[in-house]
Amino acid sequence: MKNGSSLFGKLIGGALLAGAGATIGRFALQNVTQQLFDYAVPRKIKYGKLTHALMDKNMVVSPEKQAYQDKLDAGKDWFFAQDREKVEIHSYDGLTLRGSYLPAEQDAGKRILLMMHGFRASTLFDLGCMFQFGHELGYDLMVPFERAHGESDGEYISYGVKERFDVQNWCRYLTQRFGEDCEIVLFGVSMGAATVLMSTGLNLPKSVKGVIADCGFTSPMEEFRHIFEDGGVPSFLQKLLLRSTEKMCRTEAGFAFDEYSTFVAMKTNQLPIFFIHGTADTFVPTIMSVENYEACKTYKKLWLVEGAEHACSSAVATEAYHQNVIEFLREIGLYAGPGKEDK
Repeated sequence: MKNGSSLFGKLIGGALLAGAGATIGRFALQNVTQQLFDYAVPRKIKYGKLTHALMDKNMVVSPEKQAYQDKLDAGKDWFFAQDREKVEIHSYDGLTLRGSYLPAEQDAGKRILLMMHGFRASTLFDLGCMFQFGHELGYDLMVPFERAHGESDGEYISYGVKERFDVQNWCRYLTQRFGEDCEIVLFGVSMGAATVLMSTGLNLPKSVKGVIADCGFTSPMEEFRHIFEDGGVPSFLQKLLLRSTEKMCRTEAGFAFDEYSTFVAMKTNQLPIFFIHGTADTFVPTIMSVENYEACKTYKKLWLVEGAEHACSSAVATEAYHQNVIEFLREIGLYAGPGKEDK
């Protein structure tokens, strides 16, 4: 939610440039690589000097940001106050994934909103403005904890590379439970948005009918490249750091930054997609949703929310956000609001 990419990049660049000389430089590169990996990939963050400085800086929250956070938190609190069913499935690589299922007031199991949270958002705050709204639209809510988050198993976050298969399995579970006639809409914010977009390149059940992707990146490689560029890390140091961090990810976490992207998924995607992004997002740059939109070959919509920072669009322009979602659902035949009979 907070835009810390510039500071992080500057800290990284400074640490690497400080390591003058070949031997010291190699040590500096290894040290920064380890700190970046420890902050970005394992379930449990291990803070180094760089990441401590990053977190200290970003703990300063403006009154405007706090108001948005309060709105998102209120929505999250509403969800956790409901009588939810705890659900478990198993991932393709043997993890137990857990989540909460909240049925609609009527016609439970007919329409389902599968909601994927963002990076380290185990409190589900980034979904806050969609919980009650989605439920009042008559949708069941299926809200998993992504792997290596919250109540789900897993030790490493893979930025959609592995998580896309988890979305596929959640869709299979819902289809098996409620039948092939159920209608599933995928919704994700930040890493959750990238994850649902990547999942469209897989063989999803026919019950999946559409996607809403809020501020998703294009690939882990491009997201980390952006963080370094935004922070002013010289290009030659970017290449060194990306190469060394990706090698560590392959060895320790079993995935690569460039292993998959939304662009690859868009080549075979058959689903209608609504792309949303804030114009003031500096963490996942707005252009990434524009590029995803341009790569999408099916029915698509793009809405850029003026002045919204990362993962804040639903809180900055809540009424317009909800109305745009309704319009998208109406256009793809999945809205049954006042004045329109259900399908």
